[in-house]
Amino acid sequence: MDKEKLITKIIFGVEDLSEVSFPVSEEVRQNFEIAWDIWENFPKIQRNLKLEFLKGLSKKIEKELPVKEYGFTVFKLNHKSNPELYISKPDWQESYQDKGIYAIGIAKWGKGLVVGIVKNNKNFETSKESKIISILQSLGYEKPDGEWIGHIAFTISDREFYERILSDYGKLLEEALYYVEKVYKDLVENKDLLNLFEESVKERKRELNLDGVA
Repeated sequence: MDKEKLITKIIFGVEDLSEVSFPVSEEVRQNFEIAWDIWENFPKIQRNLKLEFLKGLSKKIEKELPVKEYGFTVFKLNHKSNPELYISKPDWQESYQDKGIYAIGIAKWGKGLVVGIVKNNKNFETSKESKIISILQSLGYEKPDGEWIGHIAFTISDREFYERILSDYGKLLEEALYYVEKVYKDLVENKDLLNLFEESVKERKRELNLDGVA
């Protein structure tokens, strides 16, 4: 049975609307209202599932990766329609509410689960950024895309992503952690790259006239 006929049968009790007698019964009317409420609220449900997944990933990162060893913190979830998780240094932030001039970002896009380096404003570029991007691309990262100056992704459709949260949650977290660990190690174990980020942050802070920057 195709999906349209299946849904029609769930709501109306028959597979073809031509077989429905109008006005419908109170039970059918209630079924239709429930279906309509699901349709209206499904994006919110998807968002909340994504948010719960990122919360779980945040706990796993803090438990299994030595982020504090290099001064990084898993510190912010974006609670908008498309939640993202960030890992950055407190002194890389412009303000307390900022995700970081630069941060490791984790997000679900249509094409897959994306992990990479994101900046808080796509409209600035420091003198170090072209060198940073060159190094990231040499490590296999995709080219810059908006605020993301480099990212990697594993392909997973929206439907598969949500289905795996429901049925294969632990393994999905492990797969996501693998990519987060790669980006984190690429950043902290490549001293030249890490130094370029530190210098780039200082340059950006000077542009913004933030206090405490030499």
